[in-house]
Amino acid sequence: MNQKSKHLNLGINKIDAATKKAVEKFPTTNGIDGISLGFEKLDEIFCGLKDGDVYTIGGRPSMGKTSFAFSLINNIAVKQHIPTLLFSLECNSERCAQRLLAHHCDIPLQHIHTGLLIPEEWDRLDKQITDVLDSSIYIDDTAFLTIDDLIKKAKETVEKHGIKIIFIDYLQLISTPYRANRTRNDDVADIMHGIKCLARELSLPIVLLSQLNRCPENRTGFEAKRPMLYDLRDSGTIEEDSDAIIFIHRPEVYHIYQDDYGRDLHNMAQIIIKKNRSGYTGDVLMKFDGDYSKFSEVKSYIIPTDTSLSDDIISSEHRPF
Repeated sequence: MNQKSKHLNLGINKIDAATKKAVEKFPTTNGIDGISLGFEKLDEIFCGLKDGDVYTIGGRPSMGKTSFAFSLINNIAVKQHIPTLLFSLECNSERCAQRLLAHHCDIPLQHIHTGLLIPEEWDRLDKQITDVLDSSIYIDDTAFLTIDDLIKKAKETVEKHGIKIIFIDYLQLISTPYRANRTRNDDVADIMHGIKCLARELSLPIVLLSQLNRCPENRTGFEAKRPMLYDLRDSGTIEEDSDAIIFIHRPEVYHIYQDDYGRDLHNMAQIIIKKNRSGYTGDVLMKFDGDYSKFSEVKSYIIPTDTSLSDDIISSEHRPF
């Protein structure tokens, strides 16, 4: 077989082997197939972050995209001890560490920035900083990064440190080489394609942060302010190449303090799952604490009632293979 024929045969597998592999990967405990997000209701919807998938987190400025990402990083890397790689194009590694310490140690971020901690906060820092120091979090804070450089660095770090999940903050700051007669939409399409191929090739989940355009600012009404898929900035390929799209929406930013159910929305965020290839969509209501740069669960939440999980789940002991 010549070299060209070998190349063409790559990636071709018979269905029986793929089927057996899929069944063997059925979750053995608590319905999680992949990496747990550390939030019960989000895990119900996603059943964990899956290898090869791209999860896009979108939101307008100041909605808490980065804070939400660090809440996930804390749950995944610090609490579950899963090796994690963060590409932070907006903040340097020191700022990232400060956010993580504020979140994990329950110390206001402003106190972390200034170093002016009260005695109780020094005690918490002393007791809990080891959790962060012992975690396998690797940060690339290169401010100017092309998609080709990102892909190369990701592959090298995965091979060297056994990375299991990648976070990218954020999409619109990634660059592409200059080419004549190209629009920004074309560039973003290439970046998204590169990120999706990277997730597939490395067989790990990638969590990608993305800005939204200004359309929500110009719409009026409670529902109208909620982000829509067409609000994703710069390219429709963000929607196409993402396996899941999650919007962070805090109505109080628009001076909306109560939802249609009469619930108080002060310090609350709606986590809107607008696309999900591996499950259903819906909203999860979470608490947002800006002082600590963190998200946490609350008992009240919204999910579609007609797609709730069945209690009659067949045990993995009854697998046919």
